[in-house]
Amino acid sequence: MIKLEAAVDFSSGKLTFAVSESNGAFLFEAGVAMSGRDSSGIVPWITLQLKEHGFSLESVGYWTCGSGPGSFTGLRIIAGLVAGFAFETDAEARGVPSAVALAAEADAAAVSEPDSVTVLYDGRRGEIFCCRMEKHGGFFRYPPENTILPVVSAGNTEALDGNTLPVAMKSDRELFSEIIPENILQETVFIDEFPVRRLLEIPVSAYPWDSNSLLHPVYLRPPVHVPPASVRQDV
Repeated sequence: MIKLEAAVDFSSGKLTFAVSESNGAFLFEAGVAMSGRDSSGIVPWITLQLKEHGFSLESVGYWTCGSGPGSFTGLRIIAGLVAGFAFETDAEARGVPSAVALAAEADAAAVSEPDSVTVLYDGRRGEIFCCRMEKHGGFFRYPPENTILPVVSAGNTEALDGNTLPVAMKSDRELFSEIIPENILQETVFIDEFPVRRLLEIPVSAYPWDSNSLLHPVYLRPPVHVPPASVRQDV
């Protein structure tokens, strides 16, 4: 039986899912607003999307998981689920940076083909994190050496210098208008919905099937670990 390819991403605050045939023919995509606290509903929702198109989890032989940048909770949840799906159904799995999908979507919408893009992320606290990628072999790569994302704040936009196309989610436009100059804001490609289908287009030569890649998501901010509080003694 020919296995399908599926991509799932939870980096943008919305769960998105796309499926294609193994020959690359796109079948469908779907999305639903969901938070990390709603994670118990992810498996039933994905199962339902497959069922509505005549498939099951066992129909998927290849899983691509968006690996960020994004929030700690969302990235960890979806990576764990994809690893579980792959283990249960003996499927292949890989992690691909979510920023690559945003870059590819902006590239398709651009008037001229950019050689580099900078994906902008809401870093909270009046900051924007910048993920800059160069195009190689017709697609964008997330530089593995970039363990710390450059930061832009009001009055400090040095990270946006250079001939690069800014890209961001449309939901962040109002916030970004308070931080970055108007000329850069006008140049920015704002994307309505996370283009999860683009993850299916990333060649295996660039991001091979390797379940270990699910273990290395890119967090916008590192997780905060605090020592457990002592147990209160009632008198």
